[in-house]
Parts: sequence; C-alpha cells; structure tokens
Amino acid sequence: MINLARLASPALALLLGGCTTLYTESDRARQRTTGEVQNLRDQLAILKERVVATEAAQQDLDHRTERARSADAAEIRQLKDRLSELEKRLAALDAARASDREQIVTTLSGRISEAVKSQTGPSRGARVERGYEHVVQAGQSLSEIAAAYKVSVRAIVEANRLRNPNAIRVGQKLFIPAE
Repeated sequence: MINLARLASPALALLLGGCTTLYTESDRARQRTTGEVQNLRDQLAILKERVVATEAAQQDLDHRTERARSADAAEIRQLKDRLSELEKRLAALDAARASDREQIVTTLSGRISEAVKSQTGPSRGARVERGYEHVVQAGQSLSEIAAAYKVSVRAIVEANRLRNPNAIRVGQKLFIPAE
C-alpha cells in the first residue's frame, strides 16, 4: 500500500514549492525582459539623439560647404576680373613698346644716315664723283699713285681730305677721282 501521507507531503511540497519556484522564475524572467526592454529603449533614445545630432552636423556641413562654394565662386570671379584687367594692361604696354621701338628705329636710322653722309658722302648740292679705290702698297708715294691713274696729287689730297700728303701708309685705302 502506498502511504499517501508520505507521498502527499513531498508531492504537495513539490507541488507548492514548484509553483512558488515557477512563479518566482517567471517573475524574474519578466523582470529581466522588462529590464532588457528598458535597456533597449534607452539605447534607442541615445541612438535617436545621435541621429538628430548627426543630421544637425550634416546640415551645418551643407551650409558651410555652400558658403565655401559661394565664396570660391566670388573669389574666382574676382580673380578672372583681375586677370582680364592685367591682360588689358599688358596689351597696352605691348602696344606702347611697339610704338617706342618704331620711334627709336626711326630716330636711329635718321642719325646713322646723317653720320654716314657727314663722314663719307658729299654734302647736298655737291656733285657725286666717280673714281677708283686704291690700296697703298709698300714703297708707293702719292705722286706715283697719281701718275698711275693720270690724276693730280692735289685731286687725290682733296678727295681723301689728307692733311699731310707725305704721310700715307701701307694698306691705306685712297679714293682716286676720275678726271
């Protein structure tokens, strides 16, 4: 025979204790779940705050980028305007330089022409002479050269503007006028 009293006590105890344990474990599981849910809610709130802060930072960066682009565009316009002004100045300087160069060439050409005329050529109104060029050789005298070309010594002296007819030298070029 089974002793119910003996069995009932442990079974009852187990049954009553098991319910208490089950209730306590269920309560603990619910508390853990509630705590985890609250923890997740807190983390979600923190993440939402971060998203809001990130969006605000993004907007700030967008505004800064737009201002920088606007400033860059304005600076580029200023630089283009300045470059255009410098190009105009450079073109004006080039034109002035070309004009100056032309004026200098004209002036120098005139001066060179005058210098050449005054040194070798006849003055205006003077007749152009024809003649020969003679290079003085060793041992030649002015009278020998004059006799060879059949002209007077005086004509050679005047044509070459010689100060001292006796001071001709070897290699000297003399103009011998044709008479």
